[in-house]
Amino acid sequence: MLKQLDDILPQSPTRHKTHGVFFCGMRSKDMQVEDSPFCYKPYEAKDVFLMTVKLYRKDIKPKSIGIITPFVKQAEQLRDLFVDVDVAKLDTVEEF
Repeated sequence: MLKQLDDILPQSPTRHKTHGVFFCGMRSKDMQVEDSPFCYKPYEAKDVFLMTVKLYRKDIKPKSIGIITPFVKQAEQLRDLFVDVDVAKLDTVEEF
């Protein structure tokens, strides 16, 4: 499956081209809602959503994709983005 996605996945010398698990680390600034301890990364959430849409366009089914985030607020933000789009598993590290 990863081989057919080579053109849309970020390139890395350590990423296996034909099989395995793909982790996509992103650098962005943590944001925080006023009077709340929960962090989130709006630009990262948007990038994850757009990458997932690209996977769907390559005929990858939602059941083949899992999205894991360390932040509760980030999971909420991602669910808001996926409101009209199927996603098989999206949750925090603790809940996954």
